[in-house]
Amino acid sequence: MPNLNDFVLTHDLGDGKAINIRRAKKADAYKIQELYYVLYRGSYPLTVVNNIEELNHALASEEYVWTVMESDGQIVGSVVHEIDAEQRIGKSFGAGILPEFRQHNLMHLAMKQVQDMLLGKDKLCDLIYATTRTESAAPQKLTEKLGYKKLGIFPNVRKVIDYETHCLTAIFSPHIWEIRKKPPMLLPELKDLYEITRVELGLPHAQIQDHICENEIGKHIPFEIISAPNYVYYKFSQAVADKTIRYFYPFHNPNILISSKDMQVQLYLYHSLEANHSCIIGGYFEGYDYQTVLDSLASAVRTIGIRYLELLVPAYNPQLLREVLNARFLPSAYFPAFKLVADEPADMFKKGERLDYVVFSRSFEILDFKNIKLEGIYKKFLKYYYKMWRSMYIDDVFED
Repeated sequence: MPNLNDFVLTHDLGDGKAINIRRAKKADAYKIQELYYVLYRGSYPLTVVNNIEELNHALASEEYVWTVMESDGQIVGSVVHEIDAEQRIGKSFGAGILPEFRQHNLMHLAMKQVQDMLLGKDKLCDLIYATTRTESAAPQKLTEKLGYKKLGIFPNVRKVIDYETHCLTAIFSPHIWEIRKKPPMLLPELKDLYEITRVELGLPHAQIQDHICENEIGKHIPFEIISAPNYVYYKFSQAVADKTIRYFYPFHNPNILISSKDMQVQLYLYHSLEANHSCIIGGYFEGYDYQTVLDSLASAVRTIGIRYLELLVPAYNPQLLREVLNARFLPSAYFPAFKLVADEPADMFKKGERLDYVVFSRSFEILDFKNIKLEGIYKKFLKYYYKMWRSMYIDDVFED
């Protein structure tokens, strides 16, 4: 990976005071933890902040650009960018700043500095994405001002103090649209979701193709759950090296293995104990249809406290998309040009293409959107999600 140089920006606050915006160092670790403790009252859910070993690793790694804002030796703000060099994806997260410094545009300056370092055809990333909280509109306005585009929502995704709905947003390098695979092939139910994103980004229309599954969801598969993180990651790495599984979920490593008793289904999940949510990283299955596997999985994970289950699905296979919907996973976001095909050509895809993905989820919490604050078309995404939820969980009951 090319070296990302250290940087220092000095911003004058007036009255002889200044803020240094710079790349964080290992010596900042405890001050960074103190900042997030003050901002979140001890409830911040990410272990990369809370675990000092993980934090020190991130501060020393070229896979992270950790930026801090410093005033008189105190860390008053922080934002993190993580880099997946193989996929050419950046992820921005952990943006936080003390209230008394929020009026000085510091977070915008910090994120813009790193954004300019990462994006571009000859740089490290084709895109950077972020998820923003919705307890206020400020994070949504910040990313919009930086040029991020709105891609969807994550209902009830993460428990910080209470369960929160987050927004998905991303900024793209202009050349990415030259290598995006098009058109996507979507079910009629996904047309409205795509249309919101299409207008936001100025994309061509999708191809709409319906598919009806002949089989109903089968009897639940008996699963065993293995929650030994080191062992699970070892088995996952072996399967990746042997090319026996399909997987894609950037910036997450599995820590749970879900296995059927007949060993014909192996699914790898990342589970956040702090936030009670999980995402399906990848896996394989034989002898079962996908809708039965997913419905069985959703039933099994509730026994270990998972309240939200997320899945990424490529946008080119109507049969696959139909089986996901049949398993009562709801679409809530559309991410164009997300995955880079890095291996040799397979299926319908070519090496070097970037593929669109649909974000699906199942939430086991009561939906409550009363206190969220959404900007612009995020309200359209929420209305779409509610329409799909009502259709799937309510309206069918009253059909004659």
